[in-house]
Amino acid sequence: MAEPVWLTEAGVRASREDLDDARQDVEKYSKLAVTGSVAAETLRKAKVRVDVAQAGLDKAQSALAAARAQKGYAAITSPVDGVVVAVTRRAGEMATAGTPLLTVESREVLLFKAFVAESKLSEINPKATVQVRIDTLKGKAFQGRVRGIVPSGDDITRRYEINVILPADPALVPGMFGRADFVFGARTALLVPRAAIVRRGGLDGVFVLDGNAARFRWLRTGKEIDEAVEVNAGLAAGETVLVGATDTLRDGATVNMVAGTK
Repeated sequence: MAEPVWLTEAGVRASREDLDDARQDVEKYSKLAVTGSVAAETLRKAKVRVDVAQAGLDKAQSALAAARAQKGYAAITSPVDGVVVAVTRRAGEMATAGTPLLTVESREVLLFKAFVAESKLSEINPKATVQVRIDTLKGKAFQGRVRGIVPSGDDITRRYEINVILPADPALVPGMFGRADFVFGARTALLVPRAAIVRRGGLDGVFVLDGNAARFRWLRTGKEIDEAVEVNAGLAAGETVLVGATDTLRDGATVNMVAGTK
């Protein structure tokens, strides 16, 4: 865009010089016309040339202003400092409104993008912290906060994008996959360690300690929370659960407690 501006600037200079020359002719012919040294028609044509030169200068100045405005639109400034990680349009290619030209990766703010069902949007507390666990970091948890909700959902899934600001941590790298835990409410639940779950006959259960005997209980389980499993039915609070039971353990088997174990 620099070449059109340079050309229009040259046009303005040429038009201004032509106007100055025409004004000098009018001044010269006006003095000679008083003494009758030049014809009145010559003076009239000189004045007409001044008007034409003035119109040419006005046109050149308008062209210069338009070229400068176009140059302003052509200069694109990134809102953040960062590194260009993708270029989707090259010089000479057509670019329409709304089309990304390039992608700039900034480390100033690291955002985690999560998607929430439309029915749950009203339950999200923007002031509450959000726990984000990154899979590649072995489920390491980071405390983030909701930055905002993108006000345009997916027409098919009816889900909305939520941006969570993550803390500055060198272990976090853009592109990592993780899971965000949004608290939509709280309730009391009975949990057992995941390692205590035993699968028998295609169903889940646990061994509980009944005196010195191991008793098997079928369970109706619910959600998995970290390393624990929610129990909806089959177990009462306060019962002792055996963790790490092997396939050889049978219902009614005697259990010997070792001092110092739990």
